[in-house]
Amino acid sequence: NRGVGGQTNTKAATGVYVDDIPVTIGIGATEPIIRTFDIRRVEVLRGPQGTLYGAGAMGGAVRYISNKPDSNNFEAAIKLDGSTTRRGGESFAVDGVINVPLAPEVAALRVTASYEDRAGFIDLPSSSDGNIEDSNTNELTSVRGTLRVTPTDRLTINLTAWFQDTRS
Repeated sequence: NRGVGGQTNTKAATGVYVDDIPVTIGIGATEPIIRTFDIRRVEVLRGPQGTLYGAGAMGGAVRYISNKPDSNNFEAAIKLDGSTTRRGGESFAVDGVINVPLAPEVAALRVTASYEDRAGFIDLPSSSDGNIEDSNTNELTSVRGTLRVTPTDRLTINLTAWFQDTRS
C-alpha cells in the first residue's frame, strides 16, 4: 500500500477514466461497469499520477479510450453473448453500436448500448425472507452517446452522455 489510500471514507488510490472523464467514486461506493465492446484501447498508467490526474490517481490510472464518432462513414455492429451456470441459470448480453455521419467532415453521432442479464449461483437458505435462490443475479443497462463536431481544423468538440442502470 505504501501509504497511498486504503483508509476508510477516502478516495480510491487508482483513478478510472473513460475518455478523460473520471468515473472513480471512492471506497465503498459502486462504480459504473465499463463494457469494453466499443473501446479503442485501455491504458494502464503506473502511479503516482497525481500531477496529471489528481489525488484520486496516486496509485496509478486506468483509462478506457472509446472509439470516436466518424463524420465520413456509417457503421453499425452488434454482439451477442450467452452462457449457462451449473446450479445457476442462463446469462446473456447484447452490445450494439451505431455511428451516423451528420455532416461530412464536420459532425457525427456515435451511440453504444448494452444490456446484460447475468444469472446468479449463490443460494441463501438461512435468509430472513426464506430461501433466496441465485441471490447474486445482476442486470445492467447502459447507453453512451457522443456527438462530435469539428467546425474547423483547429477545433473539435465532443459532447458525451452516459446512462447506466445496474440492479443486483
